Amino acid sequence: MNSSYCATNVEISDTGKVLVSCGYDCNGDVGSVYQAQLSQHAGFCCIPPNPTSSDACNVTIVDSVGGYPMVISSDDNRNRSVVKTLQPGETAIYAVNGSTIVRVKADKVEVEYNGSNKLTVTSSGVTIDGGNITINGTTSINGGEALVKRSEFNAFVAAFNVAVSKFNSHTHLETGGTTDVTLTTMQMTTAIPAVGTTRMTAI
Repeated sequence: MNSSYCATNVEISDTGKVLVSCGYDCNGDVGSVYQAQLSQHAGFCCIPPNPTSSDACNVTIVDSVGGYPMVISSDDNRNRSVVKTLQPGETAIYAVNGSTIVRVKADKVEVEYNGSNKLTVTSSGVTIDGGNITINGTTSINGGEALVKRSEFNAFVAAFNVAVSKFNSHTHLETGGTTDVTLTTMQMTTAIPAVGTTRMTAI
């Protein structure tokens, strides 16, 4: 046997096998002809989506050794739009009827959500567009700049403003007399040497 059917239902057995119920027509009203086990590449698992009233996942079935039917491939017409965005040699990972697509290209990896790229990885770095970034746990940064919380940065600047005010509220001794030199917050913070090559950036 070597035939193409439609997946009418998918089950996961207690032993972790993906069992696909197969029918002749690609709609949710069709009964199952029989059940076949889904065979996949080691290290990769994809569960075929359940059918709707208008469409279903197509599967190709062959007889394995011993005569037990095996699903060796699957395809779904509901995500043809993803295929159209690929160029020769590129790969996409996506969920049928989902909003997230991962595209692996020759020179970069793109993660798309709701129609726009949110994460792009290239040889020059990682770009994150839109939304908030949440980091849970200890964060280590190796590079030219260290990140601090904006609230802590604002408190740091406020403390410097107080110091500037006090500095500018009186005259200062200088060789040969006194001077009315004043400083701005920017001048004071710029004059403070950085520790090594590390500078603070507010986030």
